[in-house]
Amino acid sequence: MTRLFLLVIFGLVASFYFPESRAVMTDLATPVLTPLFRMQGQHEMGEIAREVQVYERENYGRLPDSRRFTAWLDSKFAADAALDPWGGKYTIVAARDSFAILSWGPDGLPRNVDDLRTARRRSRPGGR
Repeated sequence: MTRLFLLVIFGLVASFYFPESRAVMTDLATPVLTPLFRMQGQHEMGEIAREVQVYERENYGRLPDSRRFTAWLDSKFAADAALDPWGGKYTIVAARDSFAILSWGPDGLPRNVDDLRTARRRSRPGGR
């Protein structure tokens, strides 16, 4: 077990020291990191959705402006709160009776199978 641990540490150090090994280590780590990033993203989106619900209750049924959503997130949470685990920006989409927090996932492209989505019912359906 100690040898495995040392081998992993050596691999991480080598990946940072030798640029050509960085891509190899990233490829090897992707199957492990992607599920962890997805869990982290879902957790963050749940926290964001709760804050949006508080905002909606305090602002007579209005949601944060989607054009300024990034700035709103930065004002409510720590630095880089508007960024998902892959570095993309979280997005809010409002419907008449619900809203959703979206992440475009690892590839950063919208509306495909790797996207993350957290939806909540609105407390005042029909609000803006």
